[in-house]
Amino acid sequence: MKKFNFRLESVLKLRKFKTDNANLELQKVLAEKVERLNSIVEYGTEVKNLNKNDPNNGKKIFSLQTNYHRKRFIEQEIKRLESEILNIEEIESQKRNNLAEFLKGQKALEKYKEKKYEEYKYLINKEENELIEEIALRKFHKSDFNQ
Repeated sequence: MKKFNFRLESVLKLRKFKTDNANLELQKVLAEKVERLNSIVEYGTEVKNLNKNDPNNGKKIFSLQTNYHRKRFIEQEIKRLESEILNIEEIESQKRNNLAEFLKGQKALEKYKEKKYEEYKYLINKEENELIEEIALRKFHKSDFNQ
């Protein structure tokens, strides 16, 4: 009995490799997005802490000015990070589309491989049945000939 050999196995491996790479690229983009979102959350926490009245620093003009400028800086940073997130979301969308295309090609080839494997199993089963029938006929003719 011969072994199943899918002649497009190397193409399937290449498509799996491309799919894995596309998935890794998407994960990197998502990690960047999460990093920016975490930075925004940290800045938001810092602004809340600046808004709390500190009894020691509450009446010092220098402290008020410092807090004011720090808040403005944080607001600018948050706007910059939000802008970066929008850009990252566009890149994320492209990476998702690429991944979907690679997955589609891989799945199609895997279905084709499965179909070819089913054909192989059918042919092997058919050959085995023919062999069994031939052996049975030979035994029948042998026993018929001996009588």
